[in-house]
Amino acid sequence: MMQPWWDSLAEREKRLVLIGGLVVGIFLFCMLVVAPIHHALTSMRTTVAQDKELLLWMDSASQQIKQLQGAGINAKPVNAQMLLTTVDQSARSGPISHNVTSLTQNSNNTVDVKFNSVDFDGLTEWLVNLRERYGIQAKQISVARVNDRGSVQASVTLETGG
Repeated sequence: MMQPWWDSLAEREKRLVLIGGLVVGIFLFCMLVVAPIHHALTSMRTTVAQDKELLLWMDSASQQIKQLQGAGINAKPVNAQMLLTTVDQSARSGPISHNVTSLTQNSNNTVDVKFNSVDFDGLTEWLVNLRERYGIQAKQISVARVNDRGSVQASVTLETGG
């Protein structure tokens, strides 16, 4: 079927068809083979660079954790009955006191605290203070940014360490 068509072409037309076929073949090879490989390679290089950055950060964070563990935390354990009172007094005596919207005890060893437009740094300092002084730790935290000045809406579930 193709042979009679090919035979009917002049030499110049045959060369043009061959060159055109070769160009189309090279183009298809580049688009279907070379471009995906190049894209995958570029993507992998980016991923490796990001993973290296993450590893460096994790190494420094690990060193900080080891230093803090070595320093020892002298927490006064809080029993389940005193959890709500301790969290309430701690929250209401600090700079975040005017941002507490609700304080609810869920069970014998967890308390939910909700904040409205609280300073994120102040919130984290308060959580660190609870951990260091009373052994109370955050079990779950939900944070949403309110503005570009570091204020957040936050919901924190706290539990006793023991």
